[in-house]
Amino acid sequence: VMDLTHEVEPGAIRSAAYLLSTAWGYYPTGTVHTVVVDPGVGGERAVLAAEAGGHRFVGPDNGVFSEVFEDRPPERVVRVEDDAVFLKPVSRTFHGRDIFSPVAAALAGGMDVGELGPVVKEWVRHERPRAAADGAGGLSGEVIYVDRFGNLVTNVRGAEVPAGAVIEIAGHRVAGLRGSYDAVGRGEWLAIIGSTDRLEISINGGSAAAALGVTVGQPVRVRPSSEKGSA
Repeated sequence: VMDLTHEVEPGAIRSAAYLLSTAWGYYPTGTVHTVVVDPGVGGERAVLAAEAGGHRFVGPDNGVFSEVFEDRPPERVVRVEDDAVFLKPVSRTFHGRDIFSPVAAALAGGMDVGELGPVVKEWVRHERPRAAADGAGGLSGEVIYVDRFGNLVTNVRGAEVPAGAVIEIAGHRVAGLRGSYDAVGRGEWLAIIGSTDRLEISINGGSAAAALGVTVGQPVRVRPSSEKGSA
């Protein structure tokens, strides 16, 4: 079992959707994934259980499954209504314990997804942010995730970054890509293609997020080194 809870800020649905999309495929077929990023707990949002790519997913209907279901359209999604497996009494503030976990355990124990409630065709979807050509030979993207080290993960794919590119964010520039963190000295900036094949902006031994005061949604520009720009 891999717990990604410490990698997500409380209530950060977009970060949860990104992390889930990068992690689920490394688990064996039949794995049940439980997502408990649920700022609407106790409210009117539904609880979903789904089958996709030979895996099963349980969590709130708030968009956390947007990227997974975009990459691998689900074979079946149900709204969980049968409370027979819930932990009683169900609290209004801890559905991860009282609903999601017992439902996931029931699925892992052999229960069919269809036993939990009616099939649904619609659920909350958040559009995945994509980098776009900016008309000047570069790309405009944004930060999609900030990890616990303060590294800024962007939506720019590795193949989209030209050799010698200049990366601009919040008035700061980083020139060129590095192959590893130790390619620069401690405290120095670098841009690198991370483990999910996305451009990341980092400080060796420090937090780029704290240094710039930025978070998810911050615009990023990638431009060819031949283009002139301010320092």
